Amino acid sequence: MYNIIHTVASNNWTMFWRCVKPTVKRVVKYLMLVLIVIQAAQSMVFSRNAANGAIGPQADLIAIFPGEPERIAAGVRLAAEGRAAKMLVACREPTANLVRPYLKQFPDFPDGVGFVTAGLSRGTFEDAMVTRQRIREFGFRRVILVTSDYHILRSSVLLKLLLAGSGVEVQQFAVAGGKPGEYWLVLREMVKLWTSLGELGYYSVTGKLLGDWPLVQRARTWRSHADRFR
Repeated sequence: MYNIIHTVASNNWTMFWRCVKPTVKRVVKYLMLVLIVIQAAQSMVFSRNAANGAIGPQADLIAIFPGEPERIAAGVRLAAEGRAAKMLVACREPTANLVRPYLKQFPDFPDGVGFVTAGLSRGTFEDAMVTRQRIREFGFRRVILVTSDYHILRSSVLLKLLLAGSGVEVQQFAVAGGKPGEYWLVLREMVKLWTSLGELGYYSVTGKLLGDWPLVQRARTWRSHADRFR
């Protein structure tokens, strides 16, 4: 059955392409070439951003975008080194509860480090949104963003765009994520960057979150169920 459907679809596409005017065909080919070039350039940027940059002077906040335990562990380690006076995990659960299991590794963890609870977040764009809200609320001026290496570019782009014009400095701290050779993580992030920018554009125009759409909520529910069976 699949072969029959595939054959019919292929034949229909071939007939359609033959009917397209040569000028339109050239435009389509040029657009495809442009997309290939953009993807190639994007992959180079992702690969360059996988490495950690040097962390500058002491920051006001360590902001952790959750997803892998190593991210929180790295953020706690930075706080133990005295890199910032406050910590935040972009999640509804209190930051103090999330970091508590990792504090046992640092018996001399500074008592003065404060834990800021971010609020509800359902994805990377909303991670950046709730982080910006707390940055504005507390008046932070220098932030260390902690997330996985394959995730750092999308996260930093979103946070910097949301903070544009505020004068807040965002430093990146990339944590080794995934397994060696899992290039699909980078490819997935390349695609998700565009969807996150779409979320940003929608919010900028409407003031609403795309995640509130019932269709998006159902899609996320389906994806979470599908992930359980992997």
